[in-house]
Amino acid sequence: QAAQNARQRIAGARPADRGHPYLVRKRIAPDRLWQGGDRLLVPMGDAEGHLWNVQTIGADGDKRFLTGGRIKGTFWHCGKAADRLVIGEGVATCAAVRRATGLPVVAAMTAGNLPDIAAAIHAARPDLTLIIAADDDEAGLKAARAASKHTGALIALPGELTHD
Repeated sequence: QAAQNARQRIAGARPADRGHPYLVRKRIAPDRLWQGGDRLLVPMGDAEGHLWNVQTIGADGDKRFLTGGRIKGTFWHCGKAADRLVIGEGVATCAAVRRATGLPVVAAMTAGNLPDIAAAIHAARPDLTLIIAADDDEAGLKAARAASKHTGALIALPGELTHD
């Protein structure tokens, strides 16, 4: 039911407005983001390209997933990976990394989802160099270390790049 709701919301949405207050405050582009009313819509799909959920983001930064929607194993992505891919926790982090580096990005949507998403991508594309853009908090660092341990991914924190 939630997946059907997600498909309907994206189908009825327009491309995100570059002037949306959340995008302006975070200084990120509206790439692969949609808008329904005053809320941004972040499509959350799986590795096969199936849309399962939508995260909505209000002008004030309030984030919500669809009730009953699948989160585990779903992600938002932007760009096509050739040799490197950055995986982060949230859309704003990943969009900022993309703006700064031009690299393709994947947002795991939650810290707990990050190791599973990294593992799935590594299994499908072991040729990629994975870089985990870790959130600088306890949950983010723990998830980044777990993802790195199982995939050999690099861990990037603001101002540094390490292999943990």
